[in-house]
Amino acid sequence: MAPLPESETAACRRAYYAGAHGILMGILDIPNPEAVPTEEDILMIEDLQEELADFATAVIEGRA
Repeated sequence: MAPLPESETAACRRAYYAGAHGILMGILDIPNPEAVPTEEDILMIEDLQEELADFATAVIEGRA
């Protein structure tokens, strides 16, 4: 398999780090790590978990 062109590698890298940044900012937005998570916090994590699971399924099925 031939390596990806540099422009595609850069685009993949940017997408990966943009996603990682979004997740990190969501986690860091919780002001007090000792606080009890709110319903909104729990929903955000559940939504993220569902989205990642859906993407993993799409990858396995060859749709992503």
